[in-house]
Amino acid sequence: MSQLFELQDRLVAQLAAAMKVDLSESDLREIERPETEDLEAYELCARARQLVYRMDRETIEQARRHLERAIELDPCYALASSSLGHLHCMRYIGTTDPQDLETAIEHLRRAQELDPELADGWLWASYAYSRLDRFDRAREAARTAVTLEPEDPVAHYFRGTGEWMRGVIGHDTGGYAEAVRHLERAAELAPRFEPTYQIRGDLYRSRGQYDEAAEAFRRSAEIERSGDFDLARFVGGTARLGSVELRRGQLEAGERLLAEGLQLLADSDHVYAAAQRCLSHCARTEVALRRKRFDEALDHLKVARAEIEGSARSLGLGWMLVRTDLLR
Repeated sequence: MSQLFELQDRLVAQLAAAMKVDLSESDLREIERPETEDLEAYELCARARQLVYRMDRETIEQARRHLERAIELDPCYALASSSLGHLHCMRYIGTTDPQDLETAIEHLRRAQELDPELADGWLWASYAYSRLDRFDRAREAARTAVTLEPEDPVAHYFRGTGEWMRGVIGHDTGGYAEAVRHLERAAELAPRFEPTYQIRGDLYRSRGQYDEAAEAFRRSAEIERSGDFDLARFVGGTARLGSVELRRGQLEAGERLLAEGLQLLADSDHVYAAAQRCLSHCARTEVALRRKRFDEALDHLKVARAEIEGSARSLGLGWMLVRTDLLR
């Protein structure tokens, strides 16, 4: 491990000389400082982050064990603490337990204390604060993340997502234009980061801009079908495109896309899979009702209700329950 750090020191010095940059001793110390000097902790954290970005329930629990062990090995490992905060944010999607968010914030504050310049600790804090309706804190954290890492697509994503959630949950839509700007920047930096397009699609759909929404969801669907994504795996783009086509009056296209979306979601353990499947069955219920196929509508409604009952704590299923009640 020491040989690795010595090689890093030489490379930094050579690079600075080649670029004719004068670096102070404090600058050099900051550049040379490793994330952790414990190789096992580093490997555990790297493995855990890959698992968390898959966003499956089972892999999230595997990642938790890795990160807790990494922190045992190096209690001052900021990225491990930040990653554990990220993990609890993802757990919240499946549990809707506010304690997951409070636990996330504890780990993220620890990461900020250990390394205030680590953007990862700030951007996930923005997400946790938004879910707890602490929108001013969320905005402040997201701005800090973007300032620290202006080329980080996830920082821009959460800057945009925070404004979107402020509108959806807090009924303050004044930041929507800024949300779109940051989401577009995130897409420029990571063109295959699927959730960027889903949030943009939701923003346009909420404003009745169905053509723009369809274009955003179309891009999301392309990534979902290909399985070739940047950063984190996401689901539901095809189903969301189908629901927007219904809004545009394209029943046949919408029905076909919803069926395709359900096939893609069939065996998924992704934290958002239940909500996306339920959305699809609710939308297919509406299609069947429009076509006066009442038995088929009832079948889809029953499946949607069963999905809700099987994942009652999952994020996004509360309003689905209301929707199924209205369709009955």
